[in-house]
Amino acid sequence: MTSPSSVRPAEIADISAIQKVAKQSWHAAHDDIVGADAVEEFVVDHYDAESVQECIVAPNREFCVVEPKSIVGFADAGPADDRTYTLHRLYVHPDHWKDGHGSSLLAWTESALRDRGITTLQLMVMADNERAIDFYESQGFDRIDQDCDDRFDVESYVYAKEL
Repeated sequence: MTSPSSVRPAEIADISAIQKVAKQSWHAAHDDIVGADAVEEFVVDHYDAESVQECIVAPNREFCVVEPKSIVGFADAGPADDRTYTLHRLYVHPDHWKDGHGSSLLAWTESALRDRGITTLQLMVMADNERAIDFYESQGFDRIDQDCDDRFDVESYVYAKEL
């Protein structure tokens, strides 16, 4: 299990490591759901250095990394409204799944959001991503809606948690 001290705010110097984790984790989690080509296109389009940097430096975002020795995961949350944030991404390199890093990233993010006065954290997950669904439900999230992830035209669930 990871110690909470290994989670810290992301920095510009972390972008390359974040991109590597994103690519590996996205392929491991989503290739069977939407196909490797769609995943690769998504990662190229959404994890370019400029996009990641914008999220890291945005004052209204919480972007953190976990690095027991090197960066193995990251989380990013941004505002949905005055009291609700959306967890846009929480990814851990597949070699480190089940090591507690996802829980540490989520705990750090939730603490930072409570410090901002945020009362609800929400997220969307592909309906066929059973690993992620199991994780979020184990962390106290409740399924509140069903939706379509227009990026891939797949069924998705919306989850929320009171902080």
